[in-house]
Amino acid sequence: MGQFLAARFAQLHPVDAAGTPGGDGTPQQEATWWCRLLARIAGTLAGIVGIICGILTCVTLSPRCIISGLLLLLVATVVLVFEAPICCSFIELTKPIAVFAEKRTFFQKAIIYVISAIVPLALCFGLSTIFGCGLVFAAGVIYGLMGLERRPSDTR
Repeated sequence: MGQFLAARFAQLHPVDAAGTPGGDGTPQQEATWWCRLLARIAGTLAGIVGIICGILTCVTLSPRCIISGLLLLLVATVVLVFEAPICCSFIELTKPIAVFAEKRTFFQKAIIYVISAIVPLALCFGLSTIFGCGLVFAAGVIYGLMGLERRPSDTR
């Protein structure tokens, strides 16, 4: 199943042998340095706060909220590995995930963050899940805005 999804991602945005998105050796979409820094900071903060909120969500008697808290912990950890792989560099399992994350375009990261933020929120609608998932969602929106390609203006 994982290889199937990886193949589908590669069809959407192929990656060449050098590891650059686009498949033709062109670098990833360009964005200003401050915009990339803002997205990294937002993602890192979303990961850290999401882990804290996931732990708080797990402290309940409702099984749905416990599952939601565990999913929020997983989502926040993945976001943290995507944005700040140095935080988890001592765990061997995170190295392939970090390499995978570096090859993703801004829009692909946005889709991953937005969809993964909706699932825990749908299971348990509480203050900690709103805050934790909201920050992951906001990081996804920032990446989505960075991923929008500029269209040439139509001059008539």
